[in-house]
Amino acid sequence: MKPRIVAHERAKWSEWMLGLGAALAIAALWSSWQQLQLVQDLARGANVPESVIEANDARQQLFAYAQLGSGIASAVVFLMWTSAHTKRLIELGVTDMQYAPKWSVWGFIVPILNLFRPYQVMNELWQASEIVPGPDDPLAKEATPRIVYFWFGILVLDNIIGRFASRTSFDTIDQVVQAAWTTVAFDALGVLTALVALQLVTEIDQRLRLSETRLAEAPAPAAVVPAL
Repeated sequence: MKPRIVAHERAKWSEWMLGLGAALAIAALWSSWQQLQLVQDLARGANVPESVIEANDARQQLFAYAQLGSGIASAVVFLMWTSAHTKRLIELGVTDMQYAPKWSVWGFIVPILNLFRPYQVMNELWQASEIVPGPDDPLAKEATPRIVYFWFGILVLDNIIGRFASRTSFDTIDQVVQAAWTTVAFDALGVLTALVALQLVTEIDQRLRLSETRLAEAPAPAAVVPAL
């Protein structure tokens, strides 16, 4: 299959998976809010039936497994898109990218490096997707857009809150309430993370499509007539 078709198809796959992740995060946010109300009732000394507590735990566990599976699938599809998008840019003549093609995938996976390389990769993909026929350097056309900063910022924040939530103790009722609030914040941020990533993939793919149209409509270079 041609790199052009693969790049746009994988962008669509990534958009679908991120949309699904956002919908699942919204449902999980509702579930976590219900859990918070339950925990607060317990903290006030309310008599909550054991069956209600067990149903809450089962629902939360179901959402946890669903989000884990969805997150892994979304990450795989997302990296398949970054790889395909990079290959398409190279096919179009953008060969001076600093982080492609190797780091378009590994930059998101390698420990320590994944603390900053994803931002660099996405920024480069954004800029490189603006291809102008002629001698102009496509990587120097625009500054980093705010959406790339925003995407990476909430990605880091999401990771921090997730780690904090995983280390929370449950020794006292106050700690349980705090953990419930942290879960709500984590799920709310998960919704935002998925939606911003979805918008970022969409905009980068649209930039590539416009560049492809621009290149297709550009006049062919004039033939060089040898001097007599």
